[in-house]
Amino acid sequence: IWAGYDGIYMLMQNQVTKISLPLQDFWDTLSKTEIEEAHAVDCREHGEYMLAVSDGSGTENNYVIVYNYRKGHWYIRKYAHRMDVLGKYYRSGREVILGGDSSGNLYELNLNDNDNGAAINAYALTKWHDGGLPDQDKDFRKLYVWASPLQNYDIEVGWSLDYAEDTVEASVVAGTDGNDYVCLTAHEPSVVAGDDAVDYYCV
Repeated sequence: IWAGYDGIYMLMQNQVTKISLPLQDFWDTLSKTEIEEAHAVDCREHGEYMLAVSDGSGTENNYVIVYNYRKGHWYIRKYAHRMDVLGKYYRSGREVILGGDSSGNLYELNLNDNDNGAAINAYALTKWHDGGLPDQDKDFRKLYVWASPLQNYDIEVGWSLDYAEDTVEASVVAGTDGNDYVCLTAHEPSVVAGDDAVDYYCV
């Protein structure tokens, strides 16, 4: 796996394949003048390729793109501190991923649940649900979503229609022991026509 100016590529069955199309919109916003300063590491313990990149707001890498090549999932992480370089070492049989900057600071990226003491903001987005018929008229009258926090995490659940980027916030639940949960029922009275579809968050 490696990064080019226009995306991320992978050698699959002797064929070079561009695999970053699911996040191409985000990739296109990155600084192409800083792409040569991108730095990557392979976290084999979790099956993740991690690439530190810059969005162009500065010369430092301030985003980490993660591709889980076992599941085919993408993640975009933004840390409170810049990640100029990535590396790893083994401690007690565990693979420890490190991020560092030019000031000599090192941060462990995969063994903690906070960002140097600050809360980590993250989201998960499901695929668009079109009932398997993307070109047919359809009517989604209800959408059920269940989400349960683990430990001390807060979860915001929402949904969107017609491939819209704006999400309707449905409910927020604060988690303390994993026993609390939120159940969302979304009603959409109007007919969803054409290739429209329903999406929802479920974390």
